[in-house]
Order: sequence, then C-alpha cells, then structure tokens
Amino acid sequence: MATEQMSDTNGKKIYELGYLLVPTLTEEQIPAEVKVIKDMLKKADVEVISEDSPKLISLMYQMVHGVSGQKKKFDKAYFGWVKFQGQAAAAEFLKRECDAYEHFLRFMIIKTVKDEAQSSPRVSLKTVVATSPAPRIDATETSHETEKQPINEAELEKTLESLVV
Repeated sequence: MATEQMSDTNGKKIYELGYLLVPTLTEEQIPAEVKVIKDMLKKADVEVISEDSPKLISLMYQMVHGVSGQKKKFDKAYFGWVKFQGQAAAAEFLKRECDAYEHFLRFMIIKTVKDEAQSSPRVSLKTVVATSPAPRIDATETSHETEKQPINEAELEKTLESLVV
C-alpha cells in the first residue's frame, strides 16, 4: 500500500524536504527564507502538498557550518519541512539547489507517502503518555505468577499503527 502512495500513474512521487536553517537568522527573516525555499520548489516544478513553518529548536548535538569562510558551531536551528509531489528529476534538481543554499545548516529529501488524514490534529507520544492512566500493579502479584501469552502479530501491528504519529 505504501508503495502505491509513493508514486502515482504519471511517475510523480511524494517527497519530503526537512531542513534546519542557521539560527543567526532573526524571526523577522524567517518568512523571507520560507519564500526562497518555496521559490526553489516552484523552480523544480513540484506540487506542494503540506508544510510546516520553521521553528527555533534546540539541537541534540552541536553542528558545525561554514558561514562567510568561517566555521561556526550551532546548538539551535530553525526546523521546517515541506511535503511535495514531483518527478525524480525534480527532486535531484531540488537537492542541487539546496546544496548551494547558504542558510541551510542541514537538509534531507526523502521519499514518503501522502498523509490520508492531513487535516486531523497530530497527537504526540507525550500527549498520549500524559493522558493515559498508569496501570495499577498489585504488590502481591509477582512476575512468575503471571502466564505469558503468545504474541499475536496482527494485533501487535494494529497497536503499533495506532501509535505512529
């Protein structure tokens, strides 16, 4: 099913561009940067499906990026993404454009699938964990008293699908 969604009948595939913009940009400069990225996508002749505006995030580790001939270390960046549909050649063209763009700290273009429920609100795992009551464990129950049931793979798969955000 996923491979059916990754490509339609005219050879177009679904891709996602995830990117980190350098944190030296100001909040006021971000809309202009988004316009530059949209212009790249327009030049690549792709159809934008969905997107999320860049937001300043803390990085898990420092990243080094060359700016004006100097190497600088960053521990924050503006993260954004765009999901689009286009030919494989358009994705290659977009990769070359992104490689040349100096305000990208890092970027990644991946093949993906079209979300069926784009308008539904996203639920993070933190929300699910925070709203789910913790299971009560009887102090008298020990692990050797409980019987282990065989794992039903279909049920496990269904549960995992419901947890994926």
